[in-house]
Amino acid sequence: MKYIVKNYPEPATFTAWKQRKKLTKNDLLRKTRLQKEQGEIWKTFTKSKEKNNLKESLLNEQGFLCCYCQQQLHLNENTQIEHLAPRGVDALKMLDYDNLLAACNGGQPEREQRKG
Repeated sequence: MKYIVKNYPEPATFTAWKQRKKLTKNDLLRKTRLQKEQGEIWKTFTKSKEKNNLKESLLNEQGFLCCYCQQQLHLNENTQIEHLAPRGVDALKMLDYDNLLAACNGGQPEREQRKG
């Protein structure tokens, strides 16, 4: 894995989406059922218009290179958002910009790739 220096600010659209959904870190700390809800929270985000803004910011920060294989990435369906600390391991970092990276789909056909 390539070491990524996280020096870009979180996109304002991502911050605003989290605030509208009451998903800031303090809000997440107050949620007692967070582990059960995290899949739904992430699914909601991946269907939002803010997802492409986040992907674009991650791609710019990484020089349009996959965090794993350094393959050239593009802002399309073959690029996914990865969690450095997996959502199931640390739900509080699920929406933490410093925990998010852009990655290729690992050569998976489009219909088999995870949505991210």
